[in-house]
Amino acid sequence: MSGSPASDIPVKVAAKFSPGSASDGHRLTSTRNSLSCPKEQKTRKKRNVNFQKAISEKLGQYTSPVARRCCQDGLTRLPMTRSCEQRAARVPQPACREPFLSCCQFAEVLRKKTRARGQVGLARALEVLQEEDLMEEDEIPVRSFFPENWLWRVEPVDRYLQLSQLPIPDSLTTWEIHGVSLSKTTGLCVATPVRLRVFREFHLHLRLPISVRRFEQLELRPVLYNYLDTDLTLSVHVAPVDGLCLAGGGGLAQQVQVPAHSARPVGFSVVPTAAAAVSLKVVARGSMEFPVGDAVSKILKIEKEGAVHTEELVYELNPLDHRGRTLEIPGNSDPNIIPDGDHSSFVRVTASSPLDTLGSGGALSAGGVASLLRLPRGCGEQTMIFLAPTLAASRYLDKTEQWSRLPPETKDHAVDLVQKGYMRIQQFRKADGSYGAWLHRDSSTWLTAFVLKVLSLAQEQVDDSPEKLQETAKWLLSQQQADGSFRDPCPVIHRGMQGGLVGNDETVALTAFVVIALHHGLAVFQDRRAEQLKQRVETSISNANSFLGAKASAGLLGAHAAAITAYALTLSKAPEDLRDVAHNNLMAMAQETGDKLYWGSVISSQSNVVSPTPAPRSPADPVPQAPALWIETTAYGLLHLLLREGRAEMADQVAAWLTHQGSFQGGFRSTQDTVIALDALSAYWIASHTAEDRGLNVTISSQGRNGFKSHVLQLSNHQAQGVEEELQFSLGSKINVKVGGNSKGTLKVLRTYNVLDMQNTTCQDLQIEVTVQGHVEYTMAAEEDYKDYYDYENQGDSESLGFAGDDPGALSRPVTPLQLFEGRRSRRRREVPKVAEEQEARVQYTVCIWRNGKVGLSGMAIADITLLSGFHALRADLEKLTSLSDRYVSHFETEGPHVLLYFDSVPTSRECVGFGAVQEVAVGLVQPASATLYDYYNPEHKCSVFYGAPTKSKLLSTLCSADVCQCAEGKCPRQRRALERGQMEEEGYRMKFACYYPRVDYGFQVKVLREDSRAAFRLFETSVVQVLHFSKDAQAAAGQTRNFLVRASCRLRLEPGKEYLIMGLDGTTHDLKGQPQYLLDSNSWIEEMPSERLCRSTRQRAACAQLRAFLQEYGTQGCQV
Repeated sequence: MSGSPASDIPVKVAAKFSPGSASDGHRLTSTRNSLSCPKEQKTRKKRNVNFQKAISEKLGQYTSPVARRCCQDGLTRLPMTRSCEQRAARVPQPACREPFLSCCQFAEVLRKKTRARGQVGLARALEVLQEEDLMEEDEIPVRSFFPENWLWRVEPVDRYLQLSQLPIPDSLTTWEIHGVSLSKTTGLCVATPVRLRVFREFHLHLRLPISVRRFEQLELRPVLYNYLDTDLTLSVHVAPVDGLCLAGGGGLAQQVQVPAHSARPVGFSVVPTAAAAVSLKVVARGSMEFPVGDAVSKILKIEKEGAVHTEELVYELNPLDHRGRTLEIPGNSDPNIIPDGDHSSFVRVTASSPLDTLGSGGALSAGGVASLLRLPRGCGEQTMIFLAPTLAASRYLDKTEQWSRLPPETKDHAVDLVQKGYMRIQQFRKADGSYGAWLHRDSSTWLTAFVLKVLSLAQEQVDDSPEKLQETAKWLLSQQQADGSFRDPCPVIHRGMQGGLVGNDETVALTAFVVIALHHGLAVFQDRRAEQLKQRVETSISNANSFLGAKASAGLLGAHAAAITAYALTLSKAPEDLRDVAHNNLMAMAQETGDKLYWGSVISSQSNVVSPTPAPRSPADPVPQAPALWIETTAYGLLHLLLREGRAEMADQVAAWLTHQGSFQGGFRSTQDTVIALDALSAYWIASHTAEDRGLNVTISSQGRNGFKSHVLQLSNHQAQGVEEELQFSLGSKINVKVGGNSKGTLKVLRTYNVLDMQNTTCQDLQIEVTVQGHVEYTMAAEEDYKDYYDYENQGDSESLGFAGDDPGALSRPVTPLQLFEGRRSRRRREVPKVAEEQEARVQYTVCIWRNGKVGLSGMAIADITLLSGFHALRADLEKLTSLSDRYVSHFETEGPHVLLYFDSVPTSRECVGFGAVQEVAVGLVQPASATLYDYYNPEHKCSVFYGAPTKSKLLSTLCSADVCQCAEGKCPRQRRALERGQMEEEGYRMKFACYYPRVDYGFQVKVLREDSRAAFRLFETSVVQVLHFSKDAQAAAGQTRNFLVRASCRLRLEPGKEYLIMGLDGTTHDLKGQPQYLLDSNSWIEEMPSERLCRSTRQRAACAQLRAFLQEYGTQGCQV
C-alpha cells in the first residue's frame, strides 16, 4: 500500500477479508450460479413477488417504528416450534403484543404454500494416468496459512511509504488493506481501502470439522476447482500420517476429471485412532504434459472419547511443622475414567503466592484473570474481569516495587488489559450513565456500582473524563430509597438465593456494595463544578450507613451481608458505634480451622450450600475447597480487618485460608469471588511485604508405568513463577513429597481426564436435556406451519427485512454443480438450496432446562452444549432466540464446538429452546457429546449429561471403505465362535496366545449378565465362572463380577446368558467397587464356550476335549516358560 500523508505520521496498516470473498480461510466466497468467473451483481436476486408484496403491505399497516419492529419480529420464523399465542405471551411490552400476534398469524397463513425443490445430478469421467505421467509432488507448494486477519503494522511515514515483499497468506481471497494515519498537524485520515486479490486458476478447497473424537469415521471431501479453459485429469491423495487410518495406509490416489470452468469433489474416508492434533495434507497433481497442482495442509484436532472431567487438589507446604514435612498424594482411581486414556496429573509448586497469583503467570498473564477462569465472558459484569484484578495486581507491584522481577513487557501488557476492559465496558453504558448486564436489558444498580468503583480506581490508566463517572453516580443516587437503602430494578445477582443469608439480606448487601462504590467515586469529584454532587454523595453515604447500622444492630444478618456491611462502614468512616457493632457481629460468625479463619454459611440459615470438611485431618491432607460465596465473604472480612486493625494476627489467619483456595490456574470459582479475593489479598500482601529472602526445598517423586520419576526444586519467596512444565505424573500413581527450608509454599495438583458417564450426583437441583432430531416433521395443529421448515436453507435476500428464508417461492431456482460445491464452503450456508441426498446433514437441537422448586439460582445460568462432531450451529437461529421481541435467551456465544446459552433464570417447569445445526463434514459412528447447565456465580451447582445422535440416523452408520475399516478395527478384539474350524490343525494355539504372544495377564471363564452403553464404549457385566490366571487381580474368584469394556466402533457382541473364555492384558481402570475392569482390544482372546449338546456331537468331541485340556492345564499349571 502506498500514500503521501504529512511527514512523520504513524500509519496503522491492516488487511482483512473483504466481506464474503474468502476461499480457504474462515470467511468464504459468495456463491455463483453459473460456471463462468464471477461478475459483480448490480441488482438483487428477484424474490417471490407475491410473498414480498404481501409482507410489505402488512408492515405498511403500522406507522410507528416500535409497532413496525414488533410486527417484523412476529413475521420472523423461530428455529423451534411455538404457536403465535405462545410467542406473544413472552413479549414483555403490552403495546407490542397486538402487532406481534397479528403479524405472526398473518405469516402463518402466508407460508402454507408448497415449495418446489430442484435436484441436480453430477457426472464424472475418468482418464487413467500412470504415476510416471504425473508431475512431481515436490514441485507443488503446500498452502497451510489461512488467517482471518493479516498485516497489522504501525509505520512512521515521511511523505511516502511503500510496503514491499509482504509474505501473503495462502488463502485464495480478496484482501482489503486499510490505512489510517494520525498527525499532529492534520489529525486523523482514513485512506480508501486497497483490494489485493489472491487467486489460482486451479486449486483445491479442503474443509475440516472443528474437532472429531477417536474412532469416529470422517469423510474428507476436497473440492477441485478448474477455472482454466482446458479439461483436467488429476490424481488426488491424502498424505500418510500417524494416528489416522487412510485408504491403502495413505498415499493411495484417486483420479478424477474436472471439466473446464467446473468443480468436482473427491471422497476419502478417514478414521482417527490417536488423540492428537495431526496435520492433514491433501495433494492434487496434474500430468507432466499439463503440470497444474495444489496441496493444502490443515490441522485436524482429535479428542478422546467421553467428556472432560477436572479435579484440583491444594496442599499447604510448611517445613516448620514437622507433621507436614512429608506428604503422600494418592493416585486417582475414578471408576468412570475411560480405558486406554493416557491421563496425567500436573503439579505446580510455588513459594511466592503474591507473584504467582498477581504476576505474569496470573492476573497479568496474556489473557488476564479471564484466562485463569474456565468461564465464558460476554456480559457487562464478565467484562469487568479484565479491569479489576489487573488494577489490584498493578497496585501491589507498584507499592512493593517488584515490576523488575517480571518480564519487561508485563507493565505495558497491564496497561493494555485495562484499556481493553475500559473500551469493552463502555459498550454496556446507557445514555444516563448507568449500565446493564446486556445491551437490551434495563440498568442494574449492582452492576452500575461495580463499574463506578472500578473505573474510579482506574482513572489514571484510562484518562477518562470525570463527567461520565459523575453521571453514573447521579444515576445511583436516584435509586436510593427513603430509608437509606438502595433498590435494584433489574438485578444481576440474587444473593438471597446463594445460601447463608436470612431476612432482608439482599437489600443490605446491595446497599453496602453501593456505599463502597460511592466512596471510591468521591475521588473523581474533586473539581469545584462537582462540589454540589460531592455533598449529595456524602449525604447519601451517611443515610445508607444509618440503614446498615440499624440492620447490623438487629443482629439478623447472614455472613455475607455482615462482612460487606462491616467493610462498607469501616471504609466510609461511619460513626464508631456502628462500626463496632458490625465488627462484633462479623467476628461472632467467624469459623476456625486449625490456625486459619474464614466465614462460611451460618448454621441457622436456610443454606443450600454443601459444607466442605471444616479442616484437614492433618497438615499432610489437601485443603478443603470452599464454594464461591464463602471465598467472597471471607475476602470482604479480610478487607475489613486490614482497614480496622492493619496486618494483625487475625488478618494473617484469614489471608492464609484465602491463599489456599486459589485454583491451579490462579483464579477462584467465578468472577465476583475472584475479583474481591484478589483485591483483598493484594492489599494484605502489600501490608505484609518483606525484603527478607526465604527458601523452600521440595522433592517430588513417583513410581509410574515408565519407572521412577523424581524432581528436586529449590524455590525462593521472591521467585516470580511457579514450576509446572516438567512436573507431570501418571494419573494413577502415588506422588510423594518431602519439604524443607524456612519458607511456606503451596502445591497444587490438576487432574484432567475423560469419563465414560456423568456422575448422577451433579443433577440434584438443576436439570438439562438435549435431543437431536434430523429431518423433523411436526403434526400438531399449532405446528403445521413448521412441517417443511427443515427442508430448505435461509435465503440471504430477505435478511434486510429480518425474516430470512420465509419466502416459500425462493427455493424454486435450479442448483448448478459449481453453486452446490461452493455453497458447501460457506459457513453461514446462506444461499445454497439443499439437494435431497443432503437432508441428513441438517439436524434440529432442542435444549430443555428446569430446576427443582426448592433451590434457586444466584444469578445467570449457562447451558454449555458441546456439538456432535462435524457440526456447527446456525448463527441465524441463535440470533432469533436473543434478538426478537419474544426473547428466549439473554445471550449466546460459540467457541469451537461449544454453544453457550445464557438464561436469566431457570424455571421450575420444563422450558425448551431450539436451533438448527449443519454438518460441514460427513462423520459416521458419531459418539455422544456432553452438555452442562450451571449457576454462573456458583459453578459447583450444575447438571452434566451426555446426549447422542438421532437413532436410525446415517450419523450412526459406517462411512469407511473396506481397508480403512480394517485399519480402524485393528485395535478391536476378534471374537472366536465356539470351536472355530481351521484352528484344530495348529496344536496348542490357545496356550501360545496365553504364554508367548501377547502373553496375557489374566484368564477368566465368565458368564455375561448384561450389556450397557457408556459414552463411546459398550460395557459387559459378567460373573466369573472360573479363574484360570491373574496378575494384579488377586481377589478374583468364582461368583464375583468383572466388567469388560469394548469400543462402540468395534463389532464385538457378547450375548447375555452365554459363557466365554476371555484372556488379555490388565486394565488401568476400576469399577465402583474398586475391582479391576478390562478393555477388550486386539490383545484379547474372546471365545464362546460350547454347549454340552455341541460337545456330545461326534464331529466336535475332539475339539471340546482339546478346550477342556487347555482349561485344566492353564488353570492349574499356568505358563511353563
